[in-house]
Amino acid sequence: MIHKHQELQIFNDIYIAGIEGRRFDVVIKDGYFSSITEAEPHQKETNLTGTDLWISPGIIDLHTHMAWTDFDHADQLKRDTRQIEIMQAQAFEATLRTGVTTVRDAGGILPRTVQHLVQKYQQPLRVQTSSDMLGAADARGLKHLEQRMAQIFDTGAGWIKIMATGGLGTPTEKVVDPIFSEEEFAFIVRNAHAHDKKVLVHTWGGPTIDWSIQAGVESIEHGMFLTEDQAGRLANSGVAFVPTTSIYRIAADPKGVLALSPIICERAARAADSHSKAIHYAKRRRSYWIRYRLCHTSTTWL
Repeated sequence: MIHKHQELQIFNDIYIAGIEGRRFDVVIKDGYFSSITEAEPHQKETNLTGTDLWISPGIIDLHTHMAWTDFDHADQLKRDTRQIEIMQAQAFEATLRTGVTTVRDAGGILPRTVQHLVQKYQQPLRVQTSSDMLGAADARGLKHLEQRMAQIFDTGAGWIKIMATGGLGTPTEKVVDPIFSEEEFAFIVRNAHAHDKKVLVHTWGGPTIDWSIQAGVESIEHGMFLTEDQAGRLANSGVAFVPTTSIYRIAADPKGVLALSPIICERAARAADSHSKAIHYAKRRRSYWIRYRLCHTSTTWL
């Protein structure tokens, strides 16, 4: 069921995450904060655990697919338009209930669909979109890419998504092979930036991480076969690393909610195991980079 906002919500004597020892009275009207005032000091404290209320800033989910109703796209194609719309609206509601208020959709949902779902179902999720994904079917030269990107620009998307390598559907020995040529890849990034669009890159590893660093994309996604050298250059370049670890652990469970085939589960398990090493490299190199900047930068910059 889709729930509309209550016109007026009042929360008395609650904590705000990050502010210790103080409580607040919060009034929300029509889905917006109307007032936040510090509550009167307590006369007596309750000993009941789990009864206090907290409020926190909205969480940002950097990688999701709000349009997907099924893991296998072939299953979604079997659904009618009305059913898909309802399921997408339910996904908006479920996302908001977890405390996530802003998401970056990594391909699949159009800005006009977001606007429709927000207005019709009163679920005010903020969604940054990439509309569609550039993949193997688009590796047909620069002219084709220019036309395809123009179509994506026309949707109003703020991001361009590059499927630079394969994924779970790709044999293990080929999963880091580039889908585009280096020339095509560089053109996509250059053309996106020329139109004031940001770029996120689906890559499991290999040379497309190097290309991403060289081209100056905004983020790489997944990156489970990231090397330590690449992690260092990634940190120095300022390109964000969005590992998306949980989905691969979910996919690796043959008895889990996705119930995927054994070969897909095996690939997912390998990806999940590799992720921990990639994240270790990224954290360590990022830490080195931050310490270096702090030690070699003036106090004016700080």
